[in-house]
Amino acid sequence: MRWSLFGNKAPGWRKRWTRDVWSQDQPLFRWSRSDAFTIGESFEGCLGLGATGSGKTTGLAETAAMAMLRAGYGGYVSVFKGDELERWQTYARKTRRRHDLIEFGPDQPWRFNFLNYELERGGRGAGITENIVSLLSTALEIAEQISGNGGAGREEGQYWELTKRQICRNTVDVLILARGRVSIPDLYEFIVTAPTSVDEIANPSWQKRSFCYRCILEAEQQVKTQLQKRDFHLAVTYFFEDFARLSDKTRSIVVSTVTSMVDMLNRGIGRELLCTETNVTPEAMEHGYVVFAGLPVVEYGPLGRLIQGILRHSFQLGIQRRNIRQSPRPVFFFADEFQEFVQSADRIFQNTCRSARVACVYLSQNVPNIVAALGGNQKGQAECDSLFGNLNLKVFHANSDPTTNNYASQLIGQTKQLLMNTSSGHAPDDWTSLVLGMGSSQASGGFSETYYHEVPPTVFSTLRTGGNRNGRVIEAIAFRSGRVFKDTGRNWRLATFQQNRF
Repeated sequence: MRWSLFGNKAPGWRKRWTRDVWSQDQPLFRWSRSDAFTIGESFEGCLGLGATGSGKTTGLAETAAMAMLRAGYGGYVSVFKGDELERWQTYARKTRRRHDLIEFGPDQPWRFNFLNYELERGGRGAGITENIVSLLSTALEIAEQISGNGGAGREEGQYWELTKRQICRNTVDVLILARGRVSIPDLYEFIVTAPTSVDEIANPSWQKRSFCYRCILEAEQQVKTQLQKRDFHLAVTYFFEDFARLSDKTRSIVVSTVTSMVDMLNRGIGRELLCTETNVTPEAMEHGYVVFAGLPVVEYGPLGRLIQGILRHSFQLGIQRRNIRQSPRPVFFFADEFQEFVQSADRIFQNTCRSARVACVYLSQNVPNIVAALGGNQKGQAECDSLFGNLNLKVFHANSDPTTNNYASQLIGQTKQLLMNTSSGHAPDDWTSLVLGMGSSQASGGFSETYYHEVPPTVFSTLRTGGNRNGRVIEAIAFRSGRVFKDTGRNWRLATFQQNRF
């Protein structure tokens, strides 16, 4: 089911928005009288870094959120802390958008069957098995990242990754034919009841109790085209030949690798929210709604991270596919405590945000947080560098982390400076000359060129952090790639945010 569940009539205020309102030159907020952060710049991504208590939430985050809500953006908000819903409700109330918040959570009516949505969404590429398997693979990656399990080695890890995709691919093909839909519970039951030996396939007792076998029989009755016939034959051959002949150890690893990762989604609120019906979709954001993940990680733990990770990734894929000529409304993805939500797929998504009219605002304490969340190895560092390189606006609040401060200082760069040095000396010829100040004197001077950081790392530890002791003023260093600030002539400037009292 699609967006029609919200009703075919959009609220009256939505009709007032026109394409001209969302011109890329339209300012969202101003750095100074001569410089603004525009709608077009928002599509290039924004990264905010600052220590706990630095003011990044009430500085950059609040300023960006309020500006985008005023401009009519739709969006998706990842949630780490329990008070974020109240904060966003305040933003929405002050920008007259309070009716546009959709809270996706256990106590709310909204549901999103992410696998079945990919099957039924419509448009080019819909229903393709490989797209469904890729989405499922990302869900398994998120679950694996949360559990802290890594691959045994590069080659061995690649083998198990390919094997996971193979079993999921063949399962999805059979389920689509047999049931006309895909869900985590069906996928789980299909895999755990697959044959464990060639002899078992002919066993009437196994045939009677096996969900896998019943689905294969049902799928056989639904085969209509040559393409379906070929895919069905490959799937049956896999389960009745390849899978059934695997050694017990290999097969158990393959099965447990998949089933253990989806176990959280096969029960409780995970199953209820992501594996039943669908009545909210990424199209909600195109109509100006802001989907709020009402499962704070501090309260729902790993399950909250998993559900939010799958929902966020699915909504990213959905908004990438929209036709911006027909649906030009800007959309944002907002994540405070970004290290809790970052995925490998984020760097790929960021590459297309400008053309998809998507603004990403990510906030975290420091660079090592993100690297650690991506695995903490060379691959994690490379993915972090790639993602940060595509976030053109970087705002550095007060920080005491040397890695982050050095990163910021090096990013801003060095300038060539001319240093002058002089020296003088007095060499008396005898004791009389020394007493009378007579004798020969020497002096020398010169110039030398050197490079110094425009903003030394120590500066970032002295920025004001708001509160009454700082006159409720928050300071940060804003850096943007590819353009200079008119009032400084540099691609960086000292930015100030006035802390509001809500």
